[in-house]
Amino acid sequence: AVLGLDNLGKALTQEDTDKAWEVVAVLVTAGRLALKDGTGISPSKLKTQQRTLEGLEKIPAHGKDILNTDMVEEISAYLAKACDTIYHPLGQLVENLVDVFRASYIGVGAHPRLLHHAVLEMRSYISRLYRVVRVLFPALPANGGPLYVYPPPKLCDIPRSTQEAKEFIHGLETEDANVHVFTAAGLLHPILLPKIYPPLFDLYALYNEKNDDCYWERVTKLNRQSDM
Repeated sequence: AVLGLDNLGKALTQEDTDKAWEVVAVLVTAGRLALKDGTGISPSKLKTQQRTLEGLEKIPAHGKDILNTDMVEEISAYLAKACDTIYHPLGQLVENLVDVFRASYIGVGAHPRLLHHAVLEMRSYISRLYRVVRVLFPALPANGGPLYVYPPPKLCDIPRSTQEAKEFIHGLETEDANVHVFTAAGLLHPILLPKIYPPLFDLYALYNEKNDDCYWERVTKLNRQSDM
């Protein structure tokens, strides 16, 4: 069970979200206690993990409010920390997914014909991971987007002069310029891709090896020719 839930395919309720955050709190607290011992961990890594867990103590807004750009930034920052430590359910999940991916496509598994399967598997990871993330943040769109997300509305007085009206309109135009197109991939790619990049890059390199050889052969041939 992930986040204490056995069936992530069902419709989410506030009770599911509250239960998931309780699981997170328990694991993060247990992680802080484990780090107090510090056995088997280098001092630098210990400090990094401690700072990460401290950053996870503040829970972002996770209701079903209308999503805005500030919320997306806050959620993104939280997920980056959560997925970077084994003392968070999301971090444990990501670590397991990365281990499986690397075991499948490194060494004997590194074959150009497997590139297509690796890309599909990565997309499947994103889809399933997003379903888990939505348990914690139900304000995120159920279909993963794309969704236009706007800055939070600003409270302001009614313009009483031409100058105030111009400033008001300028503020609206500035907000429109800050519109963000949200997608599940845009949220999770920066978190997952750096962890699986090496084997994925190797597969792309193997897949395009013949084209690369032809390219460098032509470059070498051109370099041998005289400029005259």
